[in-house]
Amino acid sequence: MRYLSLGLVLFSLSWIAPWAPAAEAQNRRSRAQPEQEPDGQERAVELAQQALEHYHAGEPEEAIPLLLEARELYPEPLLLYNLARAYEATGETEAALAAYEQYVEERPDAPDRAAMESHIDSLREQLRERERLAQEHEEERRRREAAEARAEEESGAGPWPWVLIGTGGAALGAGVVFGLLAQSERDNAASDPVHETTVAGAERADTFAIVANVLFVAGGVLAATGLVWVIVEGASGGGGDDEDGADGDAALAVAPTPTGVLLRGAW
Repeated sequence: MRYLSLGLVLFSLSWIAPWAPAAEAQNRRSRAQPEQEPDGQERAVELAQQALEHYHAGEPEEAIPLLLEARELYPEPLLLYNLARAYEATGETEAALAAYEQYVEERPDAPDRAAMESHIDSLREQLRERERLAQEHEEERRRREAAEARAEEESGAGPWPWVLIGTGGAALGAGVVFGLLAQSERDNAASDPVHETTVAGAERADTFAIVANVLFVAGGVLAATGLVWVIVEGASGGGGDDEDGADGDAALAVAPTPTGVLLRGAW
């Protein structure tokens, strides 16, 4: 904060001093002529003063645009110094470093040049350390993601093969029930002397038989798929490196065919 105030005071003095002898004449002219817009240098001083007030109020982010505008109006090196202080107060280290470097470049004879160069070196070291930490964080994130991917692969298919086996078994059981119902309806229809009830019973028997066949096929496919999946996963998990050092691979492919489902496994 001390550097910012000093920079603005020096900047103000550098503007006021050349014009001090003509102040009285300017006052006489201003009384005789309408008030005019301030020139760029005067406006730059006003903006710098406003920036200083914001900085002292703990609002360095509000001082930055004011200092940038002042620099456009009047390229005073001390404005760069104050701009760097404001950037540094907001945590914008890269922007602060650039402003400090430009300040030293534009004012090579600055009395605080040695301190500035030391501070610039410190900021550069901060940026290098920040970059190193960011790289370590990124590498750690990639390692964690790779470990999670490996754990997911090693965990295999999880419960899904057993879900298929269980669902298939339930379908087969339901098929058995409908098959028994179909057989019961046929027996009742065969023993019923009334033609109408015999026909109705036969139709119900056919319906139950169709449902039983569908359940048998679906249950058998599901149970077989789950069983093969379990076998393939077991072979994949139990297989280590072969004699040539290559990892054992296992795979299961399920493909529909016109007459059912085709299962292919390799391990």
